[in-house]
Amino acid sequence: MKNYLRSALALAALTAASTLAHAVYAPLPAQDLGKAFTYHLGASVYNDSNIFGSAKGAISSAVYNLSFGLGFNSSVTDQTFLSLGYDLSRDNVVDRPGKKNLTNHAFTSRLSHTFSEATTLDISENYQITGRPDSLLNGVTTLTGDQSAKNNQFNLRFQTTAGEKGTVAFKYRNMDINYDTETLARSLDRNDHLFGLEAAFALLPDVKLVGEYRYGQVNYKTDNTPAVAATATHPAFVAQFAKDKKSNYLMAGVNYLPSEKTIFTARGGFENRSRDFTGSTSAPYVELSAKHAYAEGSSFTATYTYSLEESTDVLRFTDSKVSRFAATVQHHLSPMVIASSSFIYESAELQGRVGQRNLAESATRFGVALIWQPTKNWDVGATLDVDHTTSDDVNRTQERTRYGLGARFSF
Repeated sequence: MKNYLRSALALAALTAASTLAHAVYAPLPAQDLGKAFTYHLGASVYNDSNIFGSAKGAISSAVYNLSFGLGFNSSVTDQTFLSLGYDLSRDNVVDRPGKKNLTNHAFTSRLSHTFSEATTLDISENYQITGRPDSLLNGVTTLTGDQSAKNNQFNLRFQTTAGEKGTVAFKYRNMDINYDTETLARSLDRNDHLFGLEAAFALLPDVKLVGEYRYGQVNYKTDNTPAVAATATHPAFVAQFAKDKKSNYLMAGVNYLPSEKTIFTARGGFENRSRDFTGSTSAPYVELSAKHAYAEGSSFTATYTYSLEESTDVLRFTDSKVSRFAATVQHHLSPMVIASSSFIYESAELQGRVGQRNLAESATRFGVALIWQPTKNWDVGATLDVDHTTSDDVNRTQERTRYGLGARFSF
């Protein structure tokens, strides 16, 4: 698969946020109206038991949402496919202290070009302006902290053949993370670069061997800077440790396609990470995935990953060793009724800075959605999402439940 489940879940959650309910973990079915230009209008109401993702003193509130979206999906030439999308979502959080009306924007684009049967180029970009403070930065923000942000992700993949049975691909990903609040921005704003070179060989018609090298950089925008004293225009800011990192990944694996409806992929190797503030570290790197489309419009997907990831508490921890299992299922109960669900379990060990012990924590996230499509243009649905995080640090322990109803009209 070109995209791993984490990206698929993120996209599903983004789509759901502008349609039926905010931050839905269970993927919602996309509507195919069979035309290049599509539009949708949506409305939903749901209850959020912890609108700030707080460990203590959680605030529960009803949330009313209105959304509008438009999209373009079509081949613009015989060799070029173009996809463009924009979603606008407006939330009214009834019991939120301070600002109650929050706006979210999402811009998506993808360009896929086939130079020949052997050579392809795929470029995509996703830009989000997020007003909802639900990024779950436990232990970092205050109860009413503003976690709004502007984030961008750019992806590129260029692939061509190498001999009769081989292919070579170059991959690049850039993530740019920018928080609106200066306190969060000084700690967490960063730019991530990931370069990859992949070589594959078709051992059998349904078995492909893959080897890959990746190089990554994590560049924080305030890195190793002194403390800033309070003034009349801003509060005091703590000193920022050196947080930048460089990583080399080496891995090998296999893609197995026993049928058109089933695919298995596996990658295994290691990452060597060099940190600016402290010594280097090495860790295993694992990606496993399976997908099976068992009926028309019905499928099951499961993934497992183990990797080093960034921490949201960069003053105490350098990074996290994360083991993550995720599974999703979408099933047509009838021609007009679709059920979907997802389950995510994460176990992490946060790597403490000098003088700070490591911290163990785990998170369980579960979502279900039931969608009724009485006509080609209408979606009516109910969603439920449950989060539970436990940690050695009680200030990072959290529970959150969201449930709601919504409708969407597409044309």
